[in-house]
Amino acid sequence: MLKKLLSCGLIIAVSTFAFTPHLLAASSEEKLVVNGKEITPKHPLLIKKGDPFMSLETLSSIETFDTTSKIGDVVTIEMDDVELEYDLDDNTFTVNDEKVNTSSKPFEEQGTVYIPVKDWESYIGFDVVYDDMSDNTYVFLKEKNPVQPATSKLLNIEVSGDEVYWDTSYYVEPEITRWKDPQRMHIDLPNTELSSDLKNNATMSVNNDWVQSVRFEQLDSTARIILDLYEKIDYEIDANAVQRDVMMTMSEYHFKIVLDAGHGDHDPGARGHSGGHEKDFVLSVTTKVEDLLRQEEDVTVYMTRQDDTFVELYDRGNLANEVNADLFISIHGNAHDKESINGTETYYWQDESLEFASIVHEELIETTGFVDRGVKKTNFKVIRVAQMPGVLLEIGFLTNPGDEAAMLNEQFQVRVAEAIVDAIKTYFEMEV
Repeated sequence: MLKKLLSCGLIIAVSTFAFTPHLLAASSEEKLVVNGKEITPKHPLLIKKGDPFMSLETLSSIETFDTTSKIGDVVTIEMDDVELEYDLDDNTFTVNDEKVNTSSKPFEEQGTVYIPVKDWESYIGFDVVYDDMSDNTYVFLKEKNPVQPATSKLLNIEVSGDEVYWDTSYYVEPEITRWKDPQRMHIDLPNTELSSDLKNNATMSVNNDWVQSVRFEQLDSTARIILDLYEKIDYEIDANAVQRDVMMTMSEYHFKIVLDAGHGDHDPGARGHSGGHEKDFVLSVTTKVEDLLRQEEDVTVYMTRQDDTFVELYDRGNLANEVNADLFISIHGNAHDKESINGTETYYWQDESLEFASIVHEELIETTGFVDRGVKKTNFKVIRVAQMPGVLLEIGFLTNPGDEAAMLNEQFQVRVAEAIVDAIKTYFEMEV
């Protein structure tokens, strides 16, 4: 039960009311929604010095808690193997018999004990956010994988201009995935069923610059909205959990590119012929690529490092996953025991990376004039972790006197950065 509890999310929205000197009471229209099911709280939510408080009796009505009680001046809340105790007399707070500091304290008002849910969120297993969202006070409690007491219904969907709206009978967090060939977007609403009107009209024609048509599917307990698109789009979600509607705003797509300057800090990388370090060369080149890409309106750039810091290999590739990048580029300088070894190499791992690897390698060879050492499929961790087209570029050999002399030249680095940017534009069919 504790694992389930720790995955809960609690959202509290509070309207603006008339202030009393110390205590602010919620409106009589306050509602509590637990996993989509509306329940009546035992007492109104109270706000004290800007913090939300919930009565002990209201907490006890939520099945997550095993026991809530007040014996004498001691308030006890039990959840599986976690026990919270607060002594109203001497203001001591313990978690499993260990004393813990707390800025907000429970208090008793007209015989009812109120618990500071915001200050205690890490102990009672909730994330607590409250805001002025409507005329009423709403408390939403959501478990990560709850057994839903009620099924939500997808009631309506509308596409207007650059906005898509949909309404459900209970608020449901949408799960969105993109697909290509053809371009489309799946909006999945778990534990939701299509209304009879939508079931009877499985396809909706749309006159829109972004969306060709809207389709609906019922997949077991999931209602799926399919947006057939003319092209790949960006979007932002604005969800109003109180009104149970969602608005998705569409916009022109920005290609997301993650640039990775190899090594850093205590990991200097290769030592050059003249004694310099790979980490400094690659940061200089990568920063120049970043500067050029930031001039492109259709591109959003992310850097794994922007100074002499170290980032783990996994974290470099995973950053690209987290931002849902379209391309991952790791920039390096090569080394060899033999000074005579020189040239440019381009590495990739996933088959879908070969197209960009070939394009960027050709640009680099033409720009540098270095020996062409080929495009190679190799299982480097940094490009293996990234779940999109990705390459590792070995611009040249810092251990080779000729390669190094060029690589450390400022104008040469600018030309290399321009070559990488030109390859990106070619790959994404942007104007070069």
